[in-house]
Amino acid sequence: MPETVQKPDVNGRVIVWVGAALVATILFAALAAWLLWHAWNPSRPDDGPNSPLDFKVEQPQLESAPRAALRAYLADKEQKLNSWGWIDKENGIAHIPIEQAMQMAVQQDTASQTGKEGKR
Repeated sequence: MPETVQKPDVNGRVIVWVGAALVATILFAALAAWLLWHAWNPSRPDDGPNSPLDFKVEQPQLESAPRAALRAYLADKEQKLNSWGWIDKENGIAHIPIEQAMQMAVQQDTASQTGKEGKR
């Protein structure tokens, strides 16, 4: 009985071509990255990933007695809540006391509610 020669399931030529294509793709990607890095390279030599970490951060301003500043801040806010004044006079924007603002909001809401009831 003659022996039959079986063809191998793996084609060596295809493996070599796929490997060569992978290597070419990796080399192309590396070349493209290198070219882009040099095209977008920062103008200063101390910028970039290897630059020294010498950035400046402002230190917090600590107060020895913050209660006086807090009292002044709260007094200013209280004064603005309970007084009349211009925010932008040219455009006609003003602030009004909070009590009047709440009363006006209630009146507008009541007027809109009565207007809706009248339409029914």
